[in-house]
Amino acid sequence: MAQGARQRWLFGPGSMMWKVNRESILLLGGRGALLMQLAHPLVAAGVAEHSDFRGGSVARLRRTLDSMLSIVFGDVETAREVASRIGKIHSRVNGIADDGRAYSARDPQLLHWVHATLTDSSLRVYEACVQQLTAAERARYFDECQVISTLFGVPHDHLMGDLEEMRAWMRSQIASGEVHVTPLARELAAVILNPVPLLPNTLARRADFITPALLPRPIREGYGLKLSRSGSLVLGVGRTAARRMWPLLPEGARAFPLARTAEASS
Repeated sequence: MAQGARQRWLFGPGSMMWKVNRESILLLGGRGALLMQLAHPLVAAGVAEHSDFRGGSVARLRRTLDSMLSIVFGDVETAREVASRIGKIHSRVNGIADDGRAYSARDPQLLHWVHATLTDSSLRVYEACVQQLTAAERARYFDECQVISTLFGVPHDHLMGDLEEMRAWMRSQIASGEVHVTPLARELAAVILNPVPLLPNTLARRADFITPALLPRPIREGYGLKLSRSGSLVLGVGRTAARRMWPLLPEGARAFPLARTAEASS
């Protein structure tokens, strides 16, 4: 990356953040990431008590997407302003969960869980539907994601050493029961799995075939989801077909507008 690019953008041309996060197909992982986040009881408590999630999960996902794209593809000043604004909102999110534990949106462990779910889902969807990354590229993407984690207040001593360590930590959180699907998470998940009120739940879940494939089995079963053959194919043996079709789409459909604007001005 050129010196000027480092000064203008937080990441810039040549970064893995630009390479991966330009692809609009990452939206396929959005609902899976949200479900993983809500599977942490303290995250679910914060969302339930301090947001309008039940009435606007799609709007929340859109706001989250817009914020992340602004950080990745905006200039350094924009990235810091967005992170600061979100940090101020998080500073007001605290309370007591149903299990009696205190929670805070500034808790490094909770912040790390949220960012880990986003990192993991983005990589898995990108590699399934766009192209396979090398080990070095995955490592670079992980390191750049850590920059965003610190921007949102995750202390350096809470960061994982590499992608494998992060994924092992996520598995341990689920295996230990720290992360599990509670009745509150299932209640909140209803508006994610069926965002259109008039659409029957069964039809909505069939339409979203990839979300269950992104979830670990205990989390998937906790939400009452079943892994469809089509979802397994996209993330498994269907990778080759997905990777061949996606690059054939026009840039207007493939890349997020903010990514195209940043690339054009670089």
